[in-house]
Amino acid sequence: MSQLTRRNLTTFAAALPVLALPVAVAATTPDPVFAAIDRHSQAWAAITTTADELMTAEERRQGVPEARARLNAACDTATEALEALAKTVPTSLSGMQAVLEYWWEHYEIGMGEACLSDEMRVSMELLRSMHAAAGNLAAG
Repeated sequence: MSQLTRRNLTTFAAALPVLALPVAVAATTPDPVFAAIDRHSQAWAAITTTADELMTAEERRQGVPEARARLNAACDTATEALEALAKTVPTSLSGMQAVLEYWWEHYEIGMGEACLSDEMRVSMELLRSMHAAAGNLAAG
């Protein structure tokens, strides 16, 4: 067991600001998950817009290939944004809560429960539980 000396205490005290740095940086740096949520939300909105454009093109019977290409591109962008969102690790409790809430809402809007296997239903319930836990923890 080491002895507490004035030198040890001074060295430890000098290190405290350095030890606190990651917390201070995390507190002032925006959580990257919010930008990832925003990117996916915009990409998802583009799918809705381009799907409407394709329906209009099909009704008018002109510009269908171009409209279909725009929809395919929008779907690719949304898929990339969703994959990036899934890989983005929240750096705050509010970020964790936000991404879980967004993920759940996207699931409800997107595929719905009818399309899920039993394993996916269990995974979605786990996400719902984690969302509730994050909300409880954030509330204090």
